Amino acid sequence: MISLYTNPTKDNNWKGVLAPLLLILLVSCSQTVYQVSLEGTLITPGLTAYQYGSHQLISIDSVYALRSSSLDLKKYETKEVNIFGQLVDGYPLEEGPALIEVIKVDLLKVKK
Repeated sequence: MISLYTNPTKDNNWKGVLAPLLLILLVSCSQTVYQVSLEGTLITPGLTAYQYGSHQLISIDSVYALRSSSLDLKKYETKEVNIFGQLVDGYPLEEGPALIEVIKVDLLKVKK
């Protein structure tokens, strides 16, 4: 049996390294990652009851709260876009929309 806290010696030095790595692997594998791709108009929300997300995506049939730690969503405000991202675990809260961490944004061509 491998203990998380081992006393490394010449014979079991690998256990002190392997056990924490196995623990990290088990923890990281237990989280579910959801991939989403949605089209709609990206807007800055006004005052909302749910108070999360810096922006909203208004699609044909739904509203989504958006945030991004890697992109500046302000440059896409009022534009028709296709967003790619992940659903944030623990949302929606109460009556609010799903929260999406946006990874990529593509501008859609407006049909004339």
